[in-house]
Amino acid sequence: MRSSFLGCGHLALLSAQAASASFSYYPTAGDGEPVAADDSQSGRNISDFLTSAGFSDVETNKYCSLHKEENSLGAAIGRKTITAYGKTYTLLAIMPRSAGYKQEWAGDFTIDDESMHSGFHDARDELLRFMKQ
Repeated sequence: MRSSFLGCGHLALLSAQAASASFSYYPTAGDGEPVAADDSQSGRNISDFLTSAGFSDVETNKYCSLHKEENSLGAAIGRKTITAYGKTYTLLAIMPRSAGYKQEWAGDFTIDDESMHSGFHDARDELLRFMKQ
C-alpha cells in the first residue's frame, strides 16, 4: 500500500474537479449572463458530477434551492460501492457548495460568547444532519 504522504495526482485532480462542479448552476444566455436566478436548479452541477462519477442516491440538501438563507450550507451527497484490497466499502461523497453562494457566507462572521466559531459549527452540524438522513 502506498503512503498517503506521497500524494496522489488522481485524488488532487478529482478534488479540483469536485470543487469546480460544486459551484451553483444558473442557466445562461449566449453572452454568459444568467437568464434567471432559478434557484431550484442551483445544485445541478454537483449532482451531475457525482452521477457521472458513478455515485448513486445523489441528493442535494434544501439549502441548494433556497434563494437567500443566512447561516446555511448548500451541499450534495452520494454513495458508491468500491472494492479495495479484496474488501468492499461504501464511499460517501459529501460536497458543500464551493461558489455561487447565496447568504451562506454570513455564518463566517458568527462567533458566540464562548469563543466557539458558531458559524462553522452550524455548517458542520448541517452536513452531519444531511449525511444521517
